Amino acid sequence: TGAYDGRVFSVLMIAFPAFCINYIYMTLITAEGSLGKLIRVAIVAVIINLSLNFILMPYYGALGAAIACCITMYFVAITNIFLAKRIIGLVTDLRWVLQYLIFIALILVLLKGIMLLPLTMAIRLLLIAAGASAGMLLCGFVPFRKIMEMIKDR
Repeated sequence: TGAYDGRVFSVLMIAFPAFCINYIYMTLITAEGSLGKLIRVAIVAVIINLSLNFILMPYYGALGAAIACCITMYFVAITNIFLAKRIIGLVTDLRWVLQYLIFIALILVLLKGIMLLPLTMAIRLLLIAAGASAGMLLCGFVPFRKIMEMIKDR
């Protein structure tokens, strides 16, 4: 059904920031030459993901798989942040972490609110995309001043 699909999609959307964090930090750790550590993290992530899928999927189906994905992605993201901090000496900016937490909270509220509205899936997706874009502006992920400068330069 559309409501179930929407819940699955919303959980997967929550995992997206962790995916982005992983993309960046895994690249840094790879460039440093610490592939062995990344492989060990990946092995633990596979074990976590498989375990969660075996536990959650019989009861929740695709939603359980999405929840397992979300938990696994955030485990890997947090682990990679700590690895980068230890291996590269990268400083973790607490303001940046707070921005991500606020963004995740905003997305959760947005998704919950949109899923309660009697809308088609296409309209829901457009609203989620618009809300996520606004959230990125509000949390400072997209520099509003730069966008305004680009618009003025045209």
